[in-house]
Amino acid sequence: IEMESVGIFSADYARGKSKYGVYMIRGVSDKANKEKNDDYHTLAINNASRVMSDLLEFIFDKSNIIKKMK
Repeated sequence: IEMESVGIFSADYARGKSKYGVYMIRGVSDKANKEKNDDYHTLAINNASRVMSDLLEFIFDKSNIIKKMK
């Protein structure tokens, strides 16, 4: 269950008419069971940051292509 970012989403919703909305990229680092530990935190951080980096690159690349087409 994702609970950490609910405050951000709630604040955006309460504010109304959000121009861009809120997006969350999470790195999953355990199975949320009795055996959870910190072994995969670094991997989860690296994976989430890579996804964000690739997403931003994709968005800005598409944005520049659209601008050039106009």
